[in-house]
Amino acid sequence: MSTIDAMTANPDPAGAPGSGEVPEDVRRLLLRVVKNSDARLEDEVRAWAEEVGPEQAADRLAAFVELADLSPIRQLAFQALTFVGEPGGAAVQRLREHPFTGPFATAWLIQHGHLPDDALGPSDELLAIAESLAAMAAIDAANVVAGLRTTGDGGRQHEVVAQLWRVPHPGVADVLDAVSRAHPDKGLAKEARRSLHKLRSSRG
Repeated sequence: MSTIDAMTANPDPAGAPGSGEVPEDVRRLLLRVVKNSDARLEDEVRAWAEEVGPEQAADRLAAFVELADLSPIRQLAFQALTFVGEPGGAAVQRLREHPFTGPFATAWLIQHGHLPDDALGPSDELLAIAESLAAMAAIDAANVVAGLRTTGDGGRQHEVVAQLWRVPHPGVADVLDAVSRAHPDKGLAKEARRSLHKLRSSRG
């Protein structure tokens, strides 16, 4: 499923019932960027933020991140927060409490000098990896292998795959399945199958 498919097939990607409504203007904005190769996220977001006001833009983007249930959409909205100015920082701080984007929020705050370098712990790092790989798996499972390689050398990749089953993220099963099927390293593919088996066993 492409990001476009995800956004059009699931136009109101809310979380739990009653948790709120996804801001429609944010969905339209992100869909325009995804569908139009000439549309740059930064330019589109800055123009929109000037129209609605930076505070409103930050609040709506944060609400979208909190309610979206698909990793690619969630990550695109999170990236957009970078371009709304100072209010984006407060919104990112709020997103530290989000179960999936929390590590990204922490990393953003570290990068911008709001938190010390050691604020991102090992479990946060693994969750961030799971979120990134889940976004890739949702678009094209073949991308997961390339994404996994960005985590480090072969040993580090084995370590990540071996631990992913412990991460409380709904996309982990798809990630491990993709690695088990597509990774050219047979040992790593086997590790992914073993981790996937542990995940399924732990969920009954």
